Amino acid sequence: KLSIFYFQDDTLFSKDTIAEGGNESRIEWRDDNQTLVLKFLDEADDGTYKCLARNKVAILEKTVTLTVKGGRLGGGVIAGISVLVIVCLGAVIYMSWKIHEER
Repeated sequence: KLSIFYFQDDTLFSKDTIAEGGNESRIEWRDDNQTLVLKFLDEADDGTYKCLARNKVAILEKTVTLTVKGGRLGGGVIAGISVLVIVCLGAVIYMSWKIHEER
């Protein structure tokens, strides 16, 4: 029987550990667990991933390093952008009002 194990930074990465962390919606297991798909990557997903496959005859492993740059925008960044848009919109309305008043 084929057994497949995944590790992130030498920590076992399984359906059980994913469920405990509440990230099961971001993880997809395909082809009888032979393919692991990570969706909506975040900087916390950075690391070294290893797939280890074992049966009675052999043990095979493959390691890849994943680097995630520019993860999702944080709440502070979104709030800052929202404030900037509101201020710009207010400035445009004020300038339009001033121009209309001067005519």
